[in-house]
Amino acid sequence: MNAGAKLAGRMFSALAPPEDLTPSQWAELHRRLSPEASSKAGGLFSFEDFPWQREPIDMIESPDHGRMVFMWASQVTGKTETINNLIGSQIDLAPAPMLILQPTVDLGQTWSKDRFDTMRRDTPRIRYRVRGHKSRDAGNTILHKQFPGGRLTIVGANAPRQLAMRPIKLVFADEIDGYPASAGKEGDPIKLAEKRTESFPDAFIVLTSTPTIKGISRIEREFIDSDRRRWHCPCPQCGEFQVLQWAQIQWDNDDPTSARLICQHCQAELSDDDRKTMIRAGQWRPDNPGAAVLGYHLNGINALISPKRPWKTRLEQMVFDHLEAQRNEEERKTWINTFLADTYEPPAEKHDAHELMKRREK
Repeated sequence: MNAGAKLAGRMFSALAPPEDLTPSQWAELHRRLSPEASSKAGGLFSFEDFPWQREPIDMIESPDHGRMVFMWASQVTGKTETINNLIGSQIDLAPAPMLILQPTVDLGQTWSKDRFDTMRRDTPRIRYRVRGHKSRDAGNTILHKQFPGGRLTIVGANAPRQLAMRPIKLVFADEIDGYPASAGKEGDPIKLAEKRTESFPDAFIVLTSTPTIKGISRIEREFIDSDRRRWHCPCPQCGEFQVLQWAQIQWDNDDPTSARLICQHCQAELSDDDRKTMIRAGQWRPDNPGAAVLGYHLNGINALISPKRPWKTRLEQMVFDHLEAQRNEEERKTWINTFLADTYEPPAEKHDAHELMKRREK
Protein backbone atom coordinates (compact mmCIF):
# COMPACT_ATOMS: atom_id res chain seq x y z
CA MET A 1 0.00 0.00 0.00
CA ASN A 2 1.51 3.35 -1.03
CA ALA A 3 1.75 6.42 1.22
CA GLY A 4 -1.25 8.11 -0.43
CA ALA A 5 -3.47 5.10 0.16
CA LYS A 6 -2.34 4.89 3.79
CA LEU A 7 -3.12 8.56 4.30
CA ALA A 8 -6.54 8.16 2.68
CA GLY A 9 -7.24 5.16 4.89
CA ARG A 10 -6.38 7.10 8.05
CA MET A 11 -8.52 10.03 6.96
CA PHE A 12 -11.57 7.87 6.17
CA SER A 13 -11.10 6.08 9.50
CA ALA A 14 -10.92 9.38 11.38
CA LEU A 15 -13.98 10.75 9.59
CA ALA A 16 -16.10 7.66 10.22
CA PRO A 17 -19.37 8.08 12.21
CA PRO A 18 -18.86 8.78 15.92
CA GLU A 19 -18.08 5.75 18.06
CA ASP A 20 -20.32 4.70 20.92
CA LEU A 21 -17.87 5.76 23.64
CA THR A 22 -18.00 7.77 26.83
CA PRO A 23 -15.71 10.82 26.86
CA SER A 24 -13.31 9.06 29.26
CA GLN A 25 -13.16 5.98 27.01
CA TRP A 26 -12.45 8.27 24.05
CA ALA A 27 -9.55 9.88 25.97
CA GLU A 28 -7.95 6.49 26.69
CA LEU A 29 -8.43 5.19 23.13
CA HIS A 30 -7.64 8.26 21.03
CA ARG A 31 -6.04 11.12 22.99
CA ARG A 32 -2.30 11.42 22.34
CA LEU A 33 -0.04 13.30 24.74
CA SER A 34 2.02 16.23 23.47
CA PRO A 35 5.71 16.83 24.31
CA GLU A 36 4.88 20.39 25.38
CA ALA A 37 2.64 19.10 28.19
CA SER A 38 3.84 15.62 29.17
CA SER A 39 7.00 13.60 29.73
CA LYS A 40 5.11 10.69 28.14
CA ALA A 41 4.78 12.42 24.77
CA GLY A 42 3.30 10.36 21.97
CA GLY A 43 1.64 7.87 24.31
CA LEU A 44 -2.06 7.52 24.90
CA PHE A 45 -3.63 9.48 27.72
CA SER A 46 -4.09 7.42 30.89
CA PHE A 47 -6.13 8.01 34.05
CA GLU A 48 -3.54 6.14 36.13
CA ASP A 49 -2.01 9.39 37.42
CA PHE A 50 -5.29 11.33 37.26
CA PRO A 51 -8.01 8.94 38.50
CA TRP A 52 -10.18 11.84 39.67
CA GLN A 53 -10.65 13.08 36.09
CA ARG A 54 -12.73 10.14 34.86
CA GLU A 55 -16.05 10.95 36.58
CA PRO A 56 -16.24 14.68 35.76
CA ILE A 57 -15.25 14.07 32.13
CA ASP A 58 -18.16 11.67 31.72
CA MET A 59 -20.58 13.93 33.61
CA ILE A 60 -20.75 16.26 30.62
CA GLU A 61 -23.25 13.72 29.25
CA SER A 62 -25.42 13.80 32.38
CA PRO A 63 -29.09 14.50 31.50
CA ASP A 64 -29.68 15.74 35.07
CA HIS A 65 -27.08 18.52 35.15
CA GLY A 66 -26.12 21.54 33.09
CA ARG A 67 -23.33 23.08 35.14
CA MET A 68 -20.03 21.78 36.54
CA VAL A 69 -17.43 23.49 38.75
CA PHE A 70 -13.74 22.57 39.23
CA MET A 71 -11.92 24.19 42.17
CA TRP A 72 -8.61 22.41 41.75
CA ALA A 73 -4.95 22.91 42.60
CA SER A 74 -2.63 24.13 39.84
CA GLN A 75 -0.37 21.97 37.65
CA VAL A 76 -0.48 18.66 39.56
CA THR A 77 -4.21 17.85 39.13
CA GLY A 78 -4.34 17.98 35.32
CA LYS A 79 -7.13 20.59 35.20
CA THR A 80 -6.08 21.78 31.74
CA GLU A 81 -5.90 18.20 30.44
CA THR A 82 -9.43 17.65 31.76
CA ILE A 83 -10.64 20.59 29.66
CA ASN A 84 -8.67 19.30 26.64
CA ASN A 85 -10.22 15.85 26.94
CA LEU A 86 -13.70 17.33 27.29
CA ILE A 87 -13.29 19.51 24.20
CA GLY A 88 -11.52 16.83 22.16
CA SER A 89 -14.09 14.14 22.92
CA GLN A 90 -16.97 16.46 22.04
CA ILE A 91 -15.39 17.47 18.71
CA ASP A 92 -15.12 13.79 17.80
CA LEU A 93 -18.17 12.19 19.46
CA ALA A 94 -20.79 14.94 19.77
CA PRO A 95 -19.82 18.00 17.69
CA ALA A 96 -21.62 21.22 18.60
CA PRO A 97 -21.00 24.97 18.87
CA MET A 98 -18.52 25.43 21.74
CA LEU A 99 -16.87 28.37 23.44
CA ILE A 100 -13.81 28.51 25.68
CA LEU A 101 -13.54 31.67 27.74
CA GLN A 102 -10.13 32.77 29.05
CA PRO A 103 -9.42 35.78 31.31
CA THR A 104 -8.04 37.85 28.41
CA VAL A 105 -7.81 37.66 24.62
CA ASP A 106 -4.02 37.23 24.90
CA LEU A 107 -4.46 34.22 27.21
CA GLY A 108 -7.04 32.85 24.77
CA GLN A 109 -4.45 33.01 21.98
CA THR A 110 -1.88 31.34 24.22
CA TRP A 111 -4.30 28.53 25.08
CA SER A 112 -5.12 28.06 21.40
CA LYS A 113 -1.46 27.80 20.36
CA ASP A 114 0.00 25.95 23.34
CA ARG A 115 -2.89 23.68 24.32
CA PHE A 116 -5.43 23.20 21.56
CA ASP A 117 -3.10 23.26 18.56
CA THR A 118 -0.70 20.77 20.14
CA MET A 119 -3.61 18.44 21.00
CA ARG A 120 -4.89 18.76 17.44
CA ARG A 121 -1.44 18.07 15.98
CA ASP A 122 -0.83 14.93 18.05
CA THR A 123 -4.34 13.42 18.18
CA PRO A 124 -5.42 12.08 14.74
CA ARG A 125 -9.13 12.02 15.63
CA ILE A 126 -8.93 15.80 16.11
CA ARG A 127 -6.39 16.57 13.40
CA TYR A 128 -8.58 15.22 10.59
CA ARG A 129 -11.60 17.16 11.82
CA VAL A 130 -10.08 20.56 12.54
CA ARG A 131 -7.77 22.25 10.07
CA GLY A 132 -4.77 24.16 11.34
CA HIS A 133 -5.05 27.94 11.38
CA LYS A 134 -2.15 28.17 8.92
CA SER A 135 -4.23 26.48 6.24
CA ARG A 136 -6.06 28.48 3.57
CA ASP A 137 -9.38 27.93 5.32
CA ALA A 138 -10.70 31.35 6.38
CA GLY A 139 -13.02 29.61 8.86
CA ASN A 140 -10.08 28.41 10.96
CA THR A 141 -7.99 30.98 12.79
CA ILE A 142 -6.19 31.14 16.12
CA LEU A 143 -9.44 32.09 17.87
CA HIS A 144 -11.96 30.21 15.74
CA LYS A 145 -11.95 26.50 14.84
CA GLN A 146 -14.53 24.87 12.56
CA PHE A 147 -15.20 21.14 12.24
CA PRO A 148 -18.04 19.01 10.85
CA GLY A 149 -21.12 19.63 12.99
CA GLY A 150 -19.76 22.46 15.10
CA ARG A 151 -17.16 25.07 15.92
CA LEU A 152 -14.93 26.18 18.79
CA THR A 153 -14.70 29.90 19.54
CA ILE A 154 -11.95 31.15 21.86
CA VAL A 155 -12.61 34.50 23.55
CA GLY A 156 -11.32 36.72 26.33
CA ALA A 157 -13.48 37.74 29.29
CA ASN A 158 -12.28 41.29 28.68
CA ALA A 159 -13.71 41.43 25.14
CA PRO A 160 -17.48 42.16 25.31
CA ARG A 161 -18.05 42.10 21.53
CA GLN A 162 -16.79 38.52 21.30
CA LEU A 163 -19.19 37.49 24.06
CA ALA A 164 -22.24 38.69 22.16
CA MET A 165 -21.90 36.61 19.04
CA ARG A 166 -23.38 33.26 17.93
CA PRO A 167 -25.38 30.65 19.91
CA ILE A 168 -23.30 28.17 21.92
CA LYS A 169 -24.16 24.75 23.36
CA LEU A 170 -21.05 24.10 25.48
CA VAL A 171 -19.22 26.80 27.46
CA PHE A 172 -15.83 26.17 29.09
CA ALA A 173 -14.95 29.11 31.34
CA ASP A 174 -11.33 28.66 32.43
CA GLU A 175 -9.59 30.39 35.38
CA ILE A 176 -12.67 32.44 36.21
CA ASP A 177 -11.07 34.10 39.25
CA GLY A 178 -8.98 36.03 36.73
CA TYR A 179 -12.04 37.54 34.99
CA PRO A 180 -12.90 41.23 35.26
CA ALA A 181 -16.11 42.07 37.12
CA SER A 182 -17.51 43.37 33.83
CA ALA A 183 -16.61 42.82 30.18
CA GLY A 184 -16.29 46.48 29.27
CA LYS A 185 -19.69 48.01 29.99
CA GLU A 186 -21.59 44.87 29.03
CA GLY A 187 -21.69 43.14 32.44
CA ASP A 188 -20.45 39.89 34.01
CA PRO A 189 -18.57 37.89 31.31
CA ILE A 190 -19.86 34.55 32.65
CA LYS A 191 -23.47 35.76 32.49
CA LEU A 192 -22.86 37.03 28.95
CA ALA A 193 -21.48 33.63 27.93
CA GLU A 194 -24.45 31.86 29.57
CA LYS A 195 -26.86 34.04 27.56
CA ARG A 196 -25.44 32.52 24.39
CA THR A 197 -26.69 29.05 25.44
CA GLU A 198 -30.39 30.03 25.63
CA SER A 199 -31.32 28.30 22.36
CA PHE A 200 -29.94 24.93 23.57
CA PRO A 201 -32.06 23.19 26.27
CA ASP A 202 -29.25 20.65 26.74
CA ALA A 203 -26.50 23.29 27.08
CA PHE A 204 -23.67 22.56 29.52
CA ILE A 205 -21.40 25.05 31.31
CA VAL A 206 -18.02 24.14 32.85
CA LEU A 207 -16.33 26.59 35.24
CA THR A 208 -12.74 26.08 36.41
CA SER A 209 -10.21 27.97 38.50
CA THR A 210 -7.77 27.93 41.33
CA PRO A 211 -9.33 30.14 44.05
CA THR A 212 -8.05 33.54 45.18
CA ILE A 213 -9.29 35.79 48.01
CA LYS A 214 -11.95 34.59 50.46
CA GLY A 215 -15.24 36.35 49.90
CA ILE A 216 -14.17 37.60 46.47
CA SER A 217 -13.32 34.36 44.66
CA ARG A 218 -15.79 33.50 41.87
CA ILE A 219 -14.96 29.80 41.93
CA GLU A 220 -15.48 29.61 45.70
CA ARG A 221 -19.01 31.04 45.33
CA GLU A 222 -19.77 28.59 42.53
CA PHE A 223 -18.41 25.63 44.52
CA ILE A 224 -20.37 26.55 47.66
CA ASP A 225 -23.59 26.43 45.61
CA SER A 226 -22.71 23.02 44.16
CA ASP A 227 -23.00 19.50 45.58
CA ARG A 228 -19.37 19.95 46.78
CA ARG A 229 -17.71 16.68 45.84
CA ARG A 230 -14.34 15.81 47.38
CA TRP A 231 -11.92 12.97 46.67
CA HIS A 232 -12.25 10.40 49.48
CA CYS A 233 -9.38 7.90 49.86
CA PRO A 234 -9.30 4.62 51.87
CA CYS A 235 -6.51 4.10 54.41
CA PRO A 236 -4.47 0.97 53.52
CA GLN A 237 -4.31 0.08 57.23
CA CYS A 238 -7.89 0.52 58.51
CA GLY A 239 -9.83 0.93 55.24
CA GLU A 240 -11.62 4.11 56.39
CA PHE A 241 -12.23 6.76 53.71
CA GLN A 242 -11.02 10.33 54.23
CA VAL A 243 -10.33 13.59 52.40
CA LEU A 244 -6.60 14.24 52.56
CA GLN A 245 -5.86 17.46 54.48
CA TRP A 246 -2.63 19.34 55.18
CA ALA A 247 -3.01 18.73 58.94
CA GLN A 248 -2.34 15.04 58.22
CA ILE A 249 1.18 15.75 56.93
CA GLN A 250 3.84 15.58 59.65
CA TRP A 251 7.65 15.93 59.66
CA ASP A 252 10.52 16.40 62.10
CA ASN A 253 12.66 19.50 62.68
CA ASP A 254 12.04 21.21 59.35
CA ASP A 255 13.34 18.08 57.61
CA PRO A 256 11.26 17.28 54.46
CA THR A 257 12.79 13.80 54.18
CA SER A 258 10.97 12.81 57.40
CA ALA A 259 7.54 13.58 55.90
CA ARG A 260 4.71 11.09 56.45
CA LEU A 261 0.93 11.02 56.21
CA ILE A 262 -1.19 10.31 59.30
CA CYS A 263 -4.50 8.49 58.91
CA GLN A 264 -7.40 10.53 60.32
CA HIS A 265 -8.98 7.40 61.80
CA CYS A 266 -6.37 4.87 62.97
CA GLN A 267 -3.45 7.35 63.27
CA ALA A 268 -1.20 5.03 61.27
CA GLU A 269 1.95 6.64 59.85
CA LEU A 270 1.77 6.16 56.09
CA SER A 271 4.48 6.44 53.45
CA ASP A 272 4.29 8.23 50.12
CA ASP A 273 3.63 4.89 48.43
CA ASP A 274 0.72 4.36 50.84
CA ARG A 275 -0.58 7.83 49.91
CA LYS A 276 -0.50 6.99 46.20
CA THR A 277 -2.31 3.68 46.82
CA MET A 278 -5.02 5.53 48.73
CA ILE A 279 -5.50 8.14 46.02
CA ARG A 280 -5.75 5.61 43.18
CA ALA A 281 -8.53 3.85 45.13
CA GLY A 282 -10.37 7.10 45.82
CA GLN A 283 -13.87 8.15 44.83
CA TRP A 284 -15.89 11.36 44.63
CA ARG A 285 -18.41 11.89 47.42
CA PRO A 286 -20.67 14.95 47.77
CA ASP A 287 -20.95 17.04 50.95
CA ASN A 288 -24.15 18.63 49.65
CA PRO A 289 -25.98 15.85 47.79
CA GLY A 290 -28.93 16.79 45.65
CA ALA A 291 -27.64 20.20 44.55
CA ALA A 292 -28.27 20.96 40.88
CA VAL A 293 -24.65 21.94 40.18
CA LEU A 294 -21.80 19.41 40.08
CA GLY A 295 -18.84 20.67 42.13
CA TYR A 296 -15.36 19.14 42.43
CA HIS A 297 -12.65 20.24 44.87
CA LEU A 298 -9.14 18.76 44.75
CA ASN A 299 -5.97 19.87 46.53
CA GLY A 300 -2.34 19.17 45.66
CA ILE A 301 -1.90 16.51 48.34
CA ASN A 302 -3.53 14.18 45.80
CA ALA A 303 -0.73 14.66 43.24
CA LEU A 304 0.49 11.41 41.70
CA ILE A 305 3.06 12.76 39.24
CA SER A 306 6.75 12.31 40.09
CA PRO A 307 8.47 14.86 42.36
CA LYS A 308 11.00 17.39 41.13
CA ARG A 309 14.69 16.86 41.77
CA PRO A 310 16.25 16.33 44.29
CA TRP A 311 13.22 15.02 46.19
CA LYS A 312 12.66 11.26 46.25
CA THR A 313 8.96 11.45 47.10
CA ARG A 314 6.11 13.86 46.48
CA LEU A 315 5.53 14.12 50.26
CA GLU A 316 9.09 15.42 50.71
CA GLN A 317 8.57 18.04 48.01
CA MET A 318 5.22 19.10 49.53
CA VAL A 319 6.84 19.79 52.92
CA PHE A 320 9.75 21.66 51.32
CA ASP A 321 7.36 23.83 49.28
CA HIS A 322 5.31 24.51 52.41
CA LEU A 323 8.37 25.60 54.40
CA GLU A 324 9.50 27.84 51.55
CA ALA A 325 6.04 29.43 51.40
CA GLN A 326 6.26 30.58 55.02
CA ARG A 327 8.99 33.13 54.17
CA ASN A 328 6.48 35.89 53.45
CA GLU A 329 2.73 36.40 53.26
CA GLU A 330 2.60 36.64 49.46
CA GLU A 331 4.28 33.24 49.03
CA ARG A 332 1.98 31.75 51.66
CA LYS A 333 -1.04 33.14 49.79
CA THR A 334 0.15 31.55 46.54
CA TRP A 335 0.69 28.20 48.27
CA ILE A 336 -2.81 28.25 49.79
CA ASN A 337 -4.43 29.14 46.45
CA THR A 338 -2.46 26.93 44.08
CA PHE A 339 -1.62 23.92 46.28
CA LEU A 340 -4.40 23.65 48.85
CA ALA A 341 -6.94 24.99 46.29
CA ASP A 342 -8.42 27.12 49.08
CA THR A 343 -9.20 30.80 49.28
CA TYR A 344 -6.75 33.05 51.10
CA GLU A 345 -7.94 35.09 54.06
CA PRO A 346 -5.68 38.11 54.74
CA PRO A 347 -4.48 38.45 58.35
CA ALA A 348 -6.75 40.60 60.46
CA GLU A 349 -5.43 44.07 61.18
CA LYS A 350 -4.08 44.19 64.74
CA HIS A 351 -4.53 47.12 67.12
CA ASP A 352 -2.61 47.99 70.26
CA ALA A 353 -4.97 47.46 73.22
CA HIS A 354 -3.34 50.18 75.34
CA GLU A 355 -3.65 52.77 72.57
CA LEU A 356 -7.33 51.90 72.17
CA MET A 357 -7.89 52.29 75.92
CA LYS A 358 -6.34 55.77 75.82
CA ARG A 359 -8.94 56.82 73.25
CA ARG A 360 -11.93 55.91 75.40
CA GLU A 361 -14.70 58.47 75.78
CA LYS A 362 -17.40 58.69 78.42
